[in-house]
Amino acid sequence: MYKVICFDFDDVVVDTNLGLQIGERFGNKVKEFKFLISFLLHNKKPKEFAKVARKAAKLIRGMPFEELKALVDQLRPTPGVRETFQELKKHGYKILVVSANDKRIIQYFLKKNHLDSFVDHIFGSELVTDNGTLTGELKGEVIRTEKVGIIHEIEQMYKVEKDQINLVADGITDIPMFKKLGHGIFFCPGFVTKNIIYRDAELAEMERKKEIFLVETRDLKEVLPYINEKFAKRHEVHHWYQRLWHKKFVANKKTKPEKRSKAR
Repeated sequence: MYKVICFDFDDVVVDTNLGLQIGERFGNKVKEFKFLISFLLHNKKPKEFAKVARKAAKLIRGMPFEELKALVDQLRPTPGVRETFQELKKHGYKILVVSANDKRIIQYFLKKNHLDSFVDHIFGSELVTDNGTLTGELKGEVIRTEKVGIIHEIEQMYKVEKDQINLVADGITDIPMFKKLGHGIFFCPGFVTKNIIYRDAELAEMERKKEIFLVETRDLKEVLPYINEKFAKRHEVHHWYQRLWHKKFVANKKTKPEKRSKAR
């Protein structure tokens, strides 16, 4: 039985990729920054990830940290985040956010969107600042091991085994963590990620054995039945009501007479 649920931040808790948003708005060398972030999103090697992540951080050297927070003000949570967190907390799960993003930025986003009270811990990186300005230096265990090294820390922190930790993430860079845990939920993975899942023998076998699941509806509540079966019945009832109201709406729309404009 799972006790700890880890959520990726980009495209899972927040409805976009923060790195790409930074590149659009603040990169001193926007094209190069966006290229590096894109490379990170399609990278499976932790050592390479750390090297490229640090190179990307250098490109936003000199940016005031407050401007980075201003960008976060424009971001929105993924649909269903609040309800998912509420349900998990109500049933005693520990909720963690595991991300290569700066921990303070994640905290800021969670607090701004009133989600911080649900999250027990954040594993993130640190964009080093000097007098409120980014120095271009990037620190953190998450960067050095690209999340995989965090699993042992979680085991120690919460006195749990790997089979009691679940992961909800979306990208290629999360694959090493899925493999280390031996299970998890891919939330709205992109085409490239799905292609790797079915071409990678280990992942394909995990998917066949129902050790990993793919959720393709952009509503985080859709992951709940794969965390615990007790959520499944409530989930089905919710969908039954959705279908019912959709039918009524369509029926009413078809039977409602169209208004005709008066002839002049």
